[in-house]
Amino acid sequence: MGLAASQARLLGIGSKKINTEWQGQQINQARTALANEASRLWQEYYSMKEPVAPDITNYASNQYSFNDGNSNYEIVSVDNSSSVDGYNSKVKYKYYQDTAIGNSFENVDPQVQRTGATDAKSGISIKKLPSGAYLVTKDGKSQIVQSLNDLDDDTKTALTEAGIIKAQEDESGNKTYVDGSLPAPGFMVGTSKTQIADRNDVETDAALKRIAEKYPDSNIAKAIKSGEDLYTYSKNGIIQFACLEDLEKSINSSSKIDNQSSLMQYSTKFIQEEIVKTSDAVVEKNSTGRYRSISLADFSNKEFSLHAESTTDNEAYDAAIKKYNQEKQAYDDRVNQIENSRKKIHEEDRTLELRLKTLDTEHNALQNEIETIKKIMEKKVDETYKTFQ
Repeated sequence: MGLAASQARLLGIGSKKINTEWQGQQINQARTALANEASRLWQEYYSMKEPVAPDITNYASNQYSFNDGNSNYEIVSVDNSSSVDGYNSKVKYKYYQDTAIGNSFENVDPQVQRTGATDAKSGISIKKLPSGAYLVTKDGKSQIVQSLNDLDDDTKTALTEAGIIKAQEDESGNKTYVDGSLPAPGFMVGTSKTQIADRNDVETDAALKRIAEKYPDSNIAKAIKSGEDLYTYSKNGIIQFACLEDLEKSINSSSKIDNQSSLMQYSTKFIQEEIVKTSDAVVEKNSTGRYRSISLADFSNKEFSLHAESTTDNEAYDAAIKKYNQEKQAYDDRVNQIENSRKKIHEEDRTLELRLKTLDTEHNALQNEIETIKKIMEKKVDETYKTFQ
């Protein structure tokens, strides 16, 4: 190999060596980045706190109660910081009582009809309306008359003979017709006959007030407030109330009794209402630290024995368990992510390490070849100078 060729070979190998060194630098930088990421992941892992499952005993407590002979009372809380003379605590307690409230029901097949009487012989029927007028049906035709005296003679005769109406004569022989066996104005709702609600009855008056409170915008509430007659009847063993406007609306909605619009009917029902009160009290403890007796100002300071029962707030415990499971799942997921990332980093670093060793071997081979070429070139130079000496 000549001197020029050796020089060219040396330049080529030198370029390869520089490229190998550059690749090695890039790999070292990449491994440094991987090492930093691995360090960050380990720091995150060691800083994470594994969620701890809730202890059910932390949700257990003693539930104190007492009975005054009529009702059972539960102690909600005891504040021992009371500064009222004669008392050492401020006690919140609760009890349950039956409370009547308004209730409504939409009767979708009310079959409302006015009550009245029919003469079987003539087929004439007559019904007294809430307004005081009379609805008379004769030969399939209906008309409203304001007074029985306004009836035609044939109708008067037929209804008088049937005893549905009766005639009263004055001293001058003038006849005035009045009700006989004709029912008072009212309605039939299905098979139930209505009656005028007795507002002087304490229970009825209380029921109507509760209905008006529950349904203030209803027609019956307006009727209750105005004092107009209300109708009551039994439906499935429950006393129901309806107002004239709603009853007439169902009747007038269709000429067929089976095709009437719905009727809103009202009643009352009882619910268990929670009553919570607070009272000054004297609360005594036994030798174990449990409350044993209580005297409340609300009960004229009468002393009652306290019954203790261990209870668990299952709702709070279930919520805590749910939260724990969510946090534990998130923790496990993150741990798995960190472990998978660490394995991936290890694999990438191992690949880069093997590549670096290959480059190091290649770099050594190039360095050795460069040394060999330099020696050859030095020898060529020496031989050349000796030639010209």
